[in-house]
Amino acid sequence: MLFAKQQDYNPIEQYQPTSFNYGSGIYTPQKPKIVYNNGIINQQPRTRAEREYQKEIEIKSAGPRIQQNYSQKDDMKSLLHSPMPDTTLFQAERDRFAKDFAAEDKQQREMQYKLKQLSYESRRLANLQRDGILWQRNEEYLLKDEQRRQYHSEQFTRGKRNTNGLAYNPITLEYAQNEAGQALKRYDELHQVRKFVRAKNLDTRANCGFNVLSGQERQGVDYIVPDELKPDYQQRVRDLQNQLNLKHYALQQQIFQ
Repeated sequence: MLFAKQQDYNPIEQYQPTSFNYGSGIYTPQKPKIVYNNGIINQQPRTRAEREYQKEIEIKSAGPRIQQNYSQKDDMKSLLHSPMPDTTLFQAERDRFAKDFAAEDKQQREMQYKLKQLSYESRRLANLQRDGILWQRNEEYLLKDEQRRQYHSEQFTRGKRNTNGLAYNPITLEYAQNEAGQALKRYDELHQVRKFVRAKNLDTRANCGFNVLSGQERQGVDYIVPDELKPDYQQRVRDLQNQLNLKHYALQQQIFQ
């Protein structure tokens, strides 16, 4: 028998076409019977007709492209002579009967030569870019080195001829004739002014305004201050007096409050 179950035509039942490879007829698929054997489910396998019919249903529901693939894969002959374009067996008609093997070999050699030249060109560009980065890095290093030397030369730290890099001459102890020498001279003058102001403060607090032995008026520290330092000395003394007056005024305010 061709089918597992053969029935006569009944218009009430649903009409189901059968496989074209196994003839035609009326067939209603049945669910496989399940037999329990000592707790083990034994499912009855489908027949060939049932499997072919189920395959046709799946192909029709899948779409035209899948139908074409299945139709071409029915036998080995159609698979070899009519392969799909997306398979490795496919070959265009213009290439199937090509007999000019010399031209084909030449084309292959030209393609390989082009690929090799492209590889060389990409490598050449990579090397050129790498060399450009190296040269740029070297130029930046040289520029920074030149800026560093220029800075040391301007700041009198190094790179000066016949100079020691100090703000004074270590042999004659004279100030250098530049900005650093003038700054050092000004710093020394202010240091001397601070010494004179400190001496005046001690003299004012520890001594009186006259000599206790001779009775003469004392000249104090103002007499020994050099003339070039007197403006700074007098300004510093006034600042000290103002500071003492402020402290005295604040103390009086606290006492009388």
